[in-house]
Amino acid sequence: MAAKLEMGLQKKEEAIGVQGVNPVRGRRGAPFFLAFFAFFVFFCWDLAPAALADKSGLEEASPTVPQRPEEVFLYDQAGLLSEETKTALREKNADLTEKYGVQIAVYTVDTLPYTDFAQRVGFLRSVMEQWQIGGAGGRGLILALSVSDADYLAVAGSGLQGEFTTEALKSLLDTCLEADFSAKSYDTGVQKFVTSAAEKAQAYCAAHPEMFTPQEAASQLESSGVNLAKEKGPGLGPFLWVLLALGLVVLGCVGAFFFRYGQMTRRRSRRTVHRRSPVIRPARATVTRQETRPSVQVKAGSRSTGVYRDRRPRGR
Repeated sequence: MAAKLEMGLQKKEEAIGVQGVNPVRGRRGAPFFLAFFAFFVFFCWDLAPAALADKSGLEEASPTVPQRPEEVFLYDQAGLLSEETKTALREKNADLTEKYGVQIAVYTVDTLPYTDFAQRVGFLRSVMEQWQIGGAGGRGLILALSVSDADYLAVAGSGLQGEFTTEALKSLLDTCLEADFSAKSYDTGVQKFVTSAAEKAQAYCAAHPEMFTPQEAASQLESSGVNLAKEKGPGLGPFLWVLLALGLVVLGCVGAFFFRYGQMTRRRSRRTVHRRSPVIRPARATVTRQETRPSVQVKAGSRSTGVYRDRRPRGR
């Protein structure tokens, strides 16, 4: 009978254990959450910096505009200009800047960035914009000489494109610079070009007084003396930002899900008797030992007809 009672209790314990709440079940999603978090951290600290390094490497490989010189219209890195030509360049620019806010710059280097004509034009426009050659109104003209590959070109700002069109600049270069540049008389060719360009610029400004007033010339002179060039640092690509934002959203959703699931698990656990163990183990049942010796029934008296009482023999 004791064995049957114990087996019944065990079956009851198993039934209660199946219906009860297992705290371990609430932590089954923890490995998945930790794995996702580890992957996200690996991406942020390994893949994302690698992508940024590649992007910054590409940006560093692209040509950068040199630091703005003290005389914004004179950048002779290749050392081609004589003091006489530099003095003439200063005088021409002082007169044009004071009257009309116009500047003519000379830019000489050993090798210009890029090899394509359009890309070189874009680079020179970046130089004019960052150095503020001709001020904010674009009243500037730049002549660039690249010695190693025997190339030269001129670019006009937006304020002077009415006079210095592409065809006009080509004609001016062919007339004033081509012969001397081929003979490697760079200084002579530059001086001829600057003199002719200054004359054309002065005639154009005088013919359009409504566009080149003294007040505007003063403002152009003031703005050209301020260095507004600011190099932009490498930025994150939009795809990388979107990917990081998506990862944060997914991580937040997963964390909120498991947090909510943990709260529900703890709430269910409070309703059970045993919170820590899914199986109820009651105390072991004790079976009272029964006497097998039969009892002796004795009457109260010989004549009594009363109730019999149990009496056990003494000393037996």
